[in-house]
Amino acid sequence: GLGAAIEDFCNDINESGALKINFVSIGLEKVLLEQTTAITIYRIVQEAINNAIKHAEANTIEIRLETTKTGALQLMIKDDGRGMDISAVDQTNHFGLLGMRERVQGFKGGFNVDSEPDKNGVHKGTTIYINIPQVTDAMKLN
Repeated sequence: GLGAAIEDFCNDINESGALKINFVSIGLEKVLLEQTTAITIYRIVQEAINNAIKHAEANTIEIRLETTKTGALQLMIKDDGRGMDISAVDQTNHFGLLGMRERVQGFKGGFNVDSEPDKNGVHKGTTIYINIPQVTDAMKLN
């Protein structure tokens, strides 16, 4: 399933020493996701990790993937890299972010990127929030 595939990918990255990834999956074992949804989420996780390694120079990534009681799928990917000034980034020209956003919008989902400055105005880390509504409706295994 999706959780196992992401966990395997994260373990491979952890073993390579490129960075440390903490992955938590909640509720996925109780639902059956459509293959298209699962592949899309997997590709988004891959892209976010690759971006964190390549551009953010991150040391640690936290990934939380959860199905909610309302049937939504929520994904949070947070790195401790150098971050970015979101207001100054043209996300239509950053193909990694654009591709993720378009994939999520294809499921009528929400996509947000956050990188808050510290007290000195330096951006530290980036967090991606994704919410795809009703992915588990009528697909529960219970």
